[in-house]
Formats: sequence, C-alpha cells, structure tokens
Amino acid sequence: MSTLLLYFGKTTQQGNNPNEITKTVNNIIAHNAYNPNSYDNDIALLHLSSPVTFNDYIQPVCLAAQSSNFPSGTKGWITGWGRIGATNPLPLPGILQEATVQVYENNVCSILCLGGPITPNMICAGGLWWSNGE
Repeated sequence: MSTLLLYFGKTTQQGNNPNEITKTVNNIIAHNAYNPNSYDNDIALLHLSSPVTFNDYIQPVCLAAQSSNFPSGTKGWITGWGRIGATNPLPLPGILQEATVQVYENNVCSILCLGGPITPNMICAGGLWWSNGE
C-alpha cells in the first residue's frame, strides 16, 4: 500500500518552498454516489495524519452550500500547475498559477462539452471555444 502525501503552502514545483508542509493521509472517504464514468459527485474527504495549522500561505478552501446558485456571468478562480494555453505547458520552475474564469449555465456546457454531460452537482466554468474571452 502506498502512502498519499499532501503538500500545503507549495508555490513552485521545483526549488525552495519555505512555507511548504506535508501531511500523509490516513483514510479517504469517497462520496457514496461518485460515478467514475461521468465524474458526478467527484469529491472526497481526506483524513490527515495530523492537523494543518492555517497561516498566510495555507488556507482552507471554501465550498458552496448545496443550495448555492451560480448564474452565468458569475466569476470564480481556479489554481493549478496545468497548461497555460491550449498547447502551452507550464514552464519550469512550475509556479502555481491563478486565473479568473466565468461561470456558464450548465445547459450551455452540456451542449458544448466533449467530456460528457454536466450534472446539477457540477459548476461549468472557464473559457468556451466561442467565448469572447471575458
């Protein structure tokens, strides 16, 4: 059995991360209705080996309430180390990126999504191929 290691406060994939801490995961509790084919209910709880102390570099993520509504035009943020363009990989040292994205109605995404339908448990956000870039 391998150990899952989580990084907190990491801002670059290479080099020094002075605010970085690591924790191991003791248990993973997947959503009981998770569907690996559609990714519906793609969320899990991770029980960590020890508590995380929040500071200026490590903060909890805020999750929306089940009754939340995100109408088209709402802005949101995404973060990650993924591509910085359709064909542009993130260059080294891999600095954590943040971008503002627009939320779209799920029915709009369901028409255009190549990865499958968008369910009521999902939020459709990002740049659509026909978007004017806003």
